[in-house]
Amino acid sequence: MIAEEISSKNWNLYEDMIPREYARPALKGDYQALGVRILHRPCGAVVWKEPEDEEYGTLFSLYVAPEARRLGVGTELLRRMLEKTRAKNIPGLLFTYVFEGDRMGLSPFFDKYKVTMETETCPLGSVTIKEVLEAMVKKNIKESKADGIKLSDLRKQDYAVVDKWIYEHIHERLADYMTNGSWGYMSIKDGKVKTALLFSMEFVGTINLSFAFAAQGSEAKLPELMALAVSNLVRDYPADTVIEMLLVNEQSKKLYEGLFGDAPYEIDVVRGAVA
Repeated sequence: MIAEEISSKNWNLYEDMIPREYARPALKGDYQALGVRILHRPCGAVVWKEPEDEEYGTLFSLYVAPEARRLGVGTELLRRMLEKTRAKNIPGLLFTYVFEGDRMGLSPFFDKYKVTMETETCPLGSVTIKEVLEAMVKKNIKESKADGIKLSDLRKQDYAVVDKWIYEHIHERLADYMTNGSWGYMSIKDGKVKTALLFSMEFVGTINLSFAFAAQGSEAKLPELMALAVSNLVRDYPADTVIEMLLVNEQSKKLYEGLFGDAPYEIDVVRGAVA
C-alpha cells in the first residue's frame, strides 16, 4: 500500500475520488490531498484544509473505492493525514458528512483515533427546477421583489461583510467558497446579511441548496430570494435538474415547507472532530 500526495502530476488517477467542489483548491495547493494505491491501482483519497486564523482545520472528503474497502485504506489515509497535521501542531480537523444510502460512514476508520462525533437527523427535500418555478407561480412569489444579488456580482464595499458571514456560518472564506465552484445569493442591508441561499454541485445533474438563512424579521423575503436564484438557474440547467435541500435549520425548513409541504426524506448528518 503506497500513500502519495495528489498533485497535477497524478491528478488523473484520483479525480473520480474527489468531489468536484474540492478539485480546484486541491490542485492549486489551497487544500491538501493524499491518495493511496494498492498494486499501482488508486483506491482512495482524502482532502483537508489546514487552519488559517482558526484553531482547527477541516476534513472535507474521505473516499475509499468499494472494491478496496475493509483493506485498511481508510485507516492508512487518516494515519498519513494526521501525521502531517500533527507535524504542524494542528490540534485537529473538523468534519461534517451525510450518511445516506450506500455511502460509507467514517466511524469505522475512527476506532484508533481520538474522535468526537454527534449525529443529527435532518429532513431532505428534493424537487426539480420546474417544480420550484411552478410553486413560485402558484404562490405568486416574484423574483422582481427580491433585493438580493449573486455572490459573483458582489459589490466591493460588501465583500468584507459577506466574507465574515460565510466564515461564521460555514467555516470557509468567501474566496475559497467561490473557488470551489459553489455559488449563492444574498441580500445585504445596513452592513448586515439579511437573507442568503448557498448552492453547490457535488454530482453532475444534482444541485445542492446547502444553506438557507434569514435574519430575524427577514423570513418573508427568503422565498423571493429563492425565486431570483431559480430564475437564474433555469438559464444554465435543464428544467428537470434536481435541487436537493438539506434542511439543517428552521429557515430552510420553513422555506421548503412553505413551497412544497413536508420533506419526503430524512438523512443522518454526522459532525465531529478528529485529532
